[in-house]
Amino acid sequence: MTPKEKALDLVEDMRDCPEVGYNEHAKQCALIAADEVINIFSGVHKKLIEIDMLEGSVEETATYKYWQEVKQEIEQL
Repeated sequence: MTPKEKALDLVEDMRDCPEVGYNEHAKQCALIAADEVINIFSGVHKKLIEIDMLEGSVEETATYKYWQEVKQEIEQL
């Protein structure tokens, strides 16, 4: 799934929540979800570096880049 498709999917999922509904609110909820994924992934990445199971910065990883792109796509909706 491309970052744009994932962004649209997340916003659409948020619109389906009865508490959300409204477009801009759904977009904000999707941004919060994307930020959570980025933060969790960054934390796990940092721990793996600390225990010498991984090297390199989180910003270099495909997963981090993907979720940053998803976040940018949500912001552009």
